[in-house]
Parts: sequence; C-alpha cells; structure tokens
Amino acid sequence: KIFGVNGKDPVPRIVASDNESKIGEPGGDVEKKCIEKGGSYFGKGSELAVVTMPLHDRNGDTVGAVRVEMTTFVGQTENNGIARATRIVKTMEARISSAKELY
Repeated sequence: KIFGVNGKDPVPRIVASDNESKIGEPGGDVEKKCIEKGGSYFGKGSELAVVTMPLHDRNGDTVGAVRVEMTTFVGQTENNGIARATRIVKTMEARISSAKELY
C-alpha cells in the first residue's frame, strides 16, 4: 500500500493498493510518522512481516509512505526484512518524479 497526504487533510490516506476498495482509507500513526520524520518501521507476526518506509521523489523529498507486507521465514530479522522492502521501494521511487504523480 502507498500512503500520501493531500491538501489540508493531515491524515495519510491510501492512494494505491492491490485491493482497489482500500483506496482512500486512512493510515495510522506509523504512516504519519514515516512521512513526517522518515525512518523505517518493522513489525513481525507469525506469518507476516510488515515494513513501512518513506517514499521519495526524484529530489529526495518524502512524498508518501509504503507499507510492504511479506511472508516471514525462519530466521527473519528486522534487518533482512528492511533490506527486502528497500529493493521494492527503490523500484517504486524510480517511477515517481513528484508528489503529484501519486494522485
């Protein structure tokens, strides 16, 4: 899922998802912190690892946040979860030149 902040609404909302019905739903505190302060956030359950990272435009400015959900494996750590998600986010960033392209 990709989260962005549009206009005067400070709440990050889903602007892209593999489930089209989720578009427009609000994000949480993690997505808000990720957009405002940067940094990566990691969470792990019994079957899924979730990494939330900032999404940057071509100038390096934060334009949104990306939540990547991955299947966990034995030995899954925060470091290798973030490394896996970083490859995905870098591919997305190569396609975004400005925040306007998210909308």
